[in-house]
Amino acid sequence: MKAGPRMPRSRPTAREATALRADIARSARSAESGLRACAYRSAPDPETLHRLHRDLRELRVTHRLLLPLPSGGPAEDVTDRRLQRLAGLVGEVRDRDVAIDILLRSGGDVGGQLRHSLQARLRREGQIGRELLRAGARVELDRHLLQTVIRDVSGAAVPGPAQLRHEMESALTQHHARVVRAFRRGLRKPSTRRLHRLRIALRNARALRVLVGKVTGHPANSVPGDLDKLQRALGRLHDLDMVSERIASLPSGENLDRWERQWRRTRKTERIRVLARMQRKRTRKSLDWLTVGSSPKERT
Repeated sequence: MKAGPRMPRSRPTAREATALRADIARSARSAESGLRACAYRSAPDPETLHRLHRDLRELRVTHRLLLPLPSGGPAEDVTDRRLQRLAGLVGEVRDRDVAIDILLRSGGDVGGQLRHSLQARLRREGQIGRELLRAGARVELDRHLLQTVIRDVSGAAVPGPAQLRHEMESALTQHHARVVRAFRRGLRKPSTRRLHRLRIALRNARALRVLVGKVTGHPANSVPGDLDKLQRALGRLHDLDMVSERIASLPSGENLDRWERQWRRTRKTERIRVLARMQRKRTRKSLDWLTVGSSPKERT
């Protein structure tokens, strides 16, 4: 699997840095709105959680792009760590909501009592998770996290247009390489951990690709259909894995073995679909879109 062809270099302009700052401000405003909903609403709706999770990831991508960690030794960026922790709290609430929804939609009498027991447990955990998220959101609003992100990026020594273009392309090339490596490993040995790593690598690379597209003017709104389908399929498999892990943690009870077998079959079916999609030539080719070298013919 070869990397995508390099993009013909258009003449860089100072507008790229301006566009980058504008995108940071947009994501920060959207994230602040989501944080306030989490901090002061009893139950933020799923769409609010989804947007907030997305905005926090985009802010991390931008922050790491313009304020990279020093190379050659261990380092920690406090702002990046705060964004990561907050995104983790949002993700945990979202995961529990999805697990409950999957269980509600799972029919049949097998594991009926166990299913209700697991739903009740997830709801209790969800209430705790929402309280933790509410507390975390209020703390970060009081500490002006999003204003800190804007301040950090605005105060950073942003390189000139040509250097900025180079930095963005280099970062995207690194993310694309991680996706390709995770893709190959997932095909060779499709363990839960490896497919989960592929999902994360793909999600991060896509977020950066969208950002670079906005800044450089290279379209990023037309994600290849095969790439989008792969990401969605990996997301569905992750959701099933998450529910199955919860089921395995239940104490022995009525029909537990039958219920576990049912979920193992469901996971196996979804994993087969994921691997079949990964084996398609069009899916492998769609990964080239994650570089800035993809041509219009490669997008669907």
